Amino acid sequence: MSIKVALALYFLAALSGCSFGLWKSHGVTAESFLTRAITQEDNGELQQALTDLRAASLLSPENTEIAERMRNLENAVAAAAHIHFKRGLEYHQAGDIIAARRELLTVLRISPGHPKAQEYLKLHLNGVQPQLYKVQRGDSFVK
Repeated sequence: MSIKVALALYFLAALSGCSFGLWKSHGVTAESFLTRAITQEDNGELQQALTDLRAASLLSPENTEIAERMRNLENAVAAAAHIHFKRGLEYHQAGDIIAARRELLTVLRISPGHPKAQEYLKLHLNGVQPQLYKVQRGDSFVK
């Protein structure tokens, strides 16, 4: 059973008042989500790991290990997004538009709701290539 189907069924069951015993009989447990989240985190799939930790937290809200891991991962996601955003700005200032766009898209993969990366991509890297003009002798700002 895919994770999305399991989560959808979980929320439907929660809304209808069904028991969590049903989920345990299908192998959907907080421990299975936690194990998968750890593997995803080790593979650098931070956003997917965070999604699984949130599911584990819903299934086992009293588990302090899950809550602690989730806090740590949220901090790691924010730090990684900040690093890539800063690199994107540096590449843009250096004139490397392709590398800047790659870094800012990485920010959005890590942290999909990152408002600064979205804004910067929209306003500064929206597919329009900058046109360079070589200043020539006799050029002036005055008309």
